[in-house]
Amino acid sequence: MLHLPKSACFVTPSYARDFERCRLLSESRTHCAPDVPHYIVVDPHDLQLFRTLEGPNTHVIDAREVLDSSFYKWFGQNGWWLNLRTLPVRGWITQQLRKLAMPRIVDHDILINIDSDVVFTRPFAVDMLFEGNSLGLFEVDYRNPEILKWADTASKLAGLRTPETINNYVGMLIPWWRSNVEALTAAIETQHNRPWQVTVALQRSFSEYMTYGIFVRAHLGMEEAGHFSDGRKLVQTSWHHNVDSAVGLEALFASAPPEAVAVMVHSKDNVSPAVYRRLVERSWQAPGA
Repeated sequence: MLHLPKSACFVTPSYARDFERCRLLSESRTHCAPDVPHYIVVDPHDLQLFRTLEGPNTHVIDAREVLDSSFYKWFGQNGWWLNLRTLPVRGWITQQLRKLAMPRIVDHDILINIDSDVVFTRPFAVDMLFEGNSLGLFEVDYRNPEILKWADTASKLAGLRTPETINNYVGMLIPWWRSNVEALTAAIETQHNRPWQVTVALQRSFSEYMTYGIFVRAHLGMEEAGHFSDGRKLVQTSWHHNVDSAVGLEALFASAPPEAVAVMVHSKDNVSPAVYRRLVERSWQAPGA
């Protein structure tokens, strides 16, 4: 019998430039996964804008609640943060810090990371992520120079040897056990003898997903960590798709595999969410949705 955790939540770091995408994600979560709380973490200057999304099971969090007090926001509406023990920290790094720091403010057993440019197209339930009592960890046999660099950084952070076989743990809908995140950040602190957020902020190239995946695979062990290797494509991505036209967008949504519950139109594709909202709403009306 499946023994579900007591609770799970979605986590999305976002910022003003992605607001309309995040609005559509929030709306789709309400439609397709209404019982799963959603935490959206933003910079202080974006709070007023994003708080318009708050509602039942949608919570907007000030990034200062999860970042160490030694970090403070640089002036202006840029994504940089400052820390006296590091160089200025780019928004891309602080977004990853926020995901790893969520155990500070939530007590959910499972943290499901989902980016602003993802939208749910089909009903989602937490038990979809399980095989028996194990939680799916996205893991595929794919690597490129960037993934290899992230793997090396991840291993050094956690005090591990870089694995001989490196898999890819980077995806769009990534669930973590909260207890494993806490074990990982504690290991980084022990290895480097300083706050883990400072250590991560010192990195110029870093992937939170690769770091968690390698820590689970190479240190905890998949079974001990409560994971199984999950290669399913739960999110249909716009990578390798031409979405510059209505025809291209239609093809992207139509080609989603049967297990996909969401679609990602990358923010770098520069396609307004208003352009594909119709396709999202139509997906909700499809048979079985």
